[in-house]
Amino acid sequence: MVQSVAGVSTEAPGLSPRLVPAGQPGVQAAAVLALARAVLLSRLAASALYAATALLLNGVDGDSAQRYLLPCLIIAVVTLAECHLLRRMASGPPRVGLVLADSAVALVLFLVWTGDPVYVLFQVGAAALAGALLGLHGIPLWGGQAVQAAATCWLVLSDKVAPPLTTVVLVAAPGLIVAAGASTITLTRVLQDRLNRDLDPARPMPELYARVLSTLRTTSLSFARRPRAGRLADELARTLAQDTYVALERAATPIGGIRFDYAHEDFADPLEQLCQEWAAQARVSLNTDLPPVWLRVPVRHQLALIVDDALSNVAHHARATRARVELAERRHVVTLTIKDNGQGFDLPDDPAVLRGGGYDGICRMITRSSYLGADLTIITEPHSGTEIRVRMNGMPS
Repeated sequence: MVQSVAGVSTEAPGLSPRLVPAGQPGVQAAAVLALARAVLLSRLAASALYAATALLLNGVDGDSAQRYLLPCLIIAVVTLAECHLLRRMASGPPRVGLVLADSAVALVLFLVWTGDPVYVLFQVGAAALAGALLGLHGIPLWGGQAVQAAATCWLVLSDKVAPPLTTVVLVAAPGLIVAAGASTITLTRVLQDRLNRDLDPARPMPELYARVLSTLRTTSLSFARRPRAGRLADELARTLAQDTYVALERAATPIGGIRFDYAHEDFADPLEQLCQEWAAQARVSLNTDLPPVWLRVPVRHQLALIVDDALSNVAHHARATRARVELAERRHVVTLTIKDNGQGFDLPDDPAVLRGGGYDGICRMITRSSYLGADLTIITEPHSGTEIRVRMNGMPS
């Protein structure tokens, strides 16, 4: 049986209440929330600029107020509400709900102001928001928005002669929507990589916090001079910095009498010691293939705990005579594999059964893999041995 069990979330302890989960999922969520806020504010600014320009050119009267001021007011109210709700968007389902609600507002603007540039501006922002909050899962949504924009362009321009600015906006709308959705997906990944660099535990904690805060403020278009409770960027930066500090403290705890918090040595050396000490006590033939791999201290510690849990399962449950631990790095992707020739077992499909069925070691491995943002795959069948594979993007020290 081959089963990927990564993604079964288990919250690690930390600040309470938390805006984002601990570990790598928290870094990913922080990047998403900061970029989503920037998208919302940018869309509001573009709509306000369009409304102001249109009123200057056409004058202020009842018709122009209804055409330009009213949609801008709607967008302002929607933006304030969605920025407030971003604090609850760390997990997937709320993000989907926010994107669907935003798309519903876009539909209202389409029905009332069909063909008007304000509708296009909002739709482009909606595509960017879907790209930021949902990533690749948002492609069907903003792909459909692009098709709708193309159909609107054809209907409007085939029926009447529109003003030059409206014509240009309508013609460019499908491409702008696709570009907005795709670019925010890319920007989210770029921001996540930037945050991981900022969160280098080798830096002094004040410098680490200052770097993360600067990155999140710039990205979320929050340029306040002083940190203050309640600001999204400030709270995210404080949470991520605190998580890094806690992870460093925990990494100082030896595993099997061996410490994994010495940043000057590669991960393979202490891991080899851990494996050999286990083999001496378990009386199981253990082979290792551990080339040098350089990782950050918190990552090394969590991977070593996964190996410790896996080997403990081999010693107490597998009835194995041979085991093997392999470590590999290729193109910044680290793969850790622990396998044995033991009796294997039936792995439950239901995570709830897994958590309540005496699979404590596996549950801990799932938690640690989720913390690292890694994929954990278990390959096992009765009488066929077990293989546990952890695959993650490496974060060199």
